[in-house]
Amino acid sequence: MIKIFKNNWAILIILSVALIIRIVGIFYAFPLMVISDETPTLLASLKMIGQHSLRAATLGYYYPALLSYIYLPFLALFLIIGRCTGLFGSVDAMKEAVLLNLGLFIPVVRFVSVIFGTASVYLVYRIGLRLFNKTVGLLSAWFMAISYFHTSNSHFAQTWTV
Repeated sequence: MIKIFKNNWAILIILSVALIIRIVGIFYAFPLMVISDETPTLLASLKMIGQHSLRAATLGYYYPALLSYIYLPFLALFLIIGRCTGLFGSVDAMKEAVLLNLGLFIPVVRFVSVIFGTASVYLVYRIGLRLFNKTVGLLSAWFMAISYFHTSNSHFAQTWTV
């Protein structure tokens, strides 16, 4: 175990920096929903949970359904944890939160985007490592980890960021 950390300390530091930078922004404008692309996909995922269906469709939903399916386990886990910890006193309280306080779910889906954004930094490292060498992989990962454009897109739960 220590050998893994000893041989890969640089990429672990880069991934830690990437994760921290991306997590900082997930509460932007919380609990408001100012990023318009987040809401339809979130609603489609919550509707699938509420209707016990795998049909990702809401009124005016024209986004690809894959993101809604990716959100499903994270939202289901959030609802289960919320029910067990008392955040939602009952199933009716969950439905009320979805209808009246949709912003409560925004950090959950944004966290999914953070995970995928950090994973893409690791993917860039692996591509650079395979095509060139470890130095190129580490530099590529570092530049992507601190890239403003990639970081800002990793803060929001939009279709093209996952």
